[in-house]
Amino acid sequence: MSGSTRSETMKIKLTPQLAYLIGLWKYRRSTEGLGARANEQICEVFASELVKCGIAKPEEIKTEEGKTFTYHSAYRAFFDDVLRRQDDAFKHKNEFAAQFYAGMFDAMGGEKEGRVYFAKADNADEICLMRQDWKVVRTGRMVWVGPAEEFKEWIKPYRKVEIPEKPVVASGRAVLRKIERKPRRIYPSPPS
Repeated sequence: MSGSTRSETMKIKLTPQLAYLIGLWKYRRSTEGLGARANEQICEVFASELVKCGIAKPEEIKTEEGKTFTYHSAYRAFFDDVLRRQDDAFKHKNEFAAQFYAGMFDAMGGEKEGRVYFAKADNADEICLMRQDWKVVRTGRMVWVGPAEEFKEWIKPYRKVEIPEKPVVASGRAVLRKIERKPRRIYPSPPS
């Protein structure tokens, strides 16, 4: 006799940890399965978060150059569904939204001249941030969020990727001073 033929469906609920993973995945998703295309540090964080959330076991995660992924159609569909209703799922300024934007910041964020930005953002991101009373300025696909210090403090406890500090670039004049100058060529004066 065969065992029970009851089909078990998986009910996935949004948790703050999944919100972080969805934010990280939003603009870094890979074409294969449920994964991320990014640098090594982001791929490591994505893989470890997959394991922590119970989505995949370490041996089920595949890593190739510049991407890491696993196959789980239920979670991929759930992630897509959450992003479709993002303006409703992350409309309040709470831990879910903080984790989501921490993941997005780890994936596509940065800081320039004391201002915080997301290199890629869509209308849903802009709407959610504005609903949470952040000042938002869009420049193409880039979104600047302010006040910067408050926003960084809000997402700081949930960030997992450290953005390397950019080296200080010397000004144009300092660079010119360092250029070895060739001696001036002296031309004979024309006969008078």
